[in-house]
Amino acid sequence: MWAEPVDARDTGGTYRLANNAFFAPLVVGDLVEARLDATGFLQVVDVVEPADSILTLVAFDPSQADGVCAIADGWRQQGAQWSEGSGAFLCTSWPGLSTCDVLTVVTPAVVAGHVELLELLTTPEREDWAGHVLDLRLDLPFSHRAPRRLRSVRQERPRG
Repeated sequence: MWAEPVDARDTGGTYRLANNAFFAPLVVGDLVEARLDATGFLQVVDVVEPADSILTLVAFDPSQADGVCAIADGWRQQGAQWSEGSGAFLCTSWPGLSTCDVLTVVTPAVVAGHVELLELLTTPEREDWAGHVLDLRLDLPFSHRAPRRLRSVRQERPRG
């Protein structure tokens, strides 16, 4: 995750997210608390204040990724804040828009068969989902991936 320190110390603190978490209902602008775990990595332990943002998750044919990227670029001109992709999926944050507004933007790509809308979560739904699906206990073992540090948006982002 990329994040901007809000009230951070050597052991952790609060951070404003600067990108979407791909496998969690966290988006740009969410204020989270993170603390160092036993291995020295920052780990999100609480969602302090969620951003007023809808989160969408769409699936697409990976062979059509360039076209879907162009579609997502167009969504930015219509209110999307940030899209995060992985494989055949794209999650996008939509700050300050209504569900109807977001569906108005996304539906043409769905109807044309470019993407399949898998999920649309409002801020209260993201909060509820986070409470049920995120395990925010500190120092959990990571069996499926190595832990990653929260990085400041002030650091240069890798290209590619």
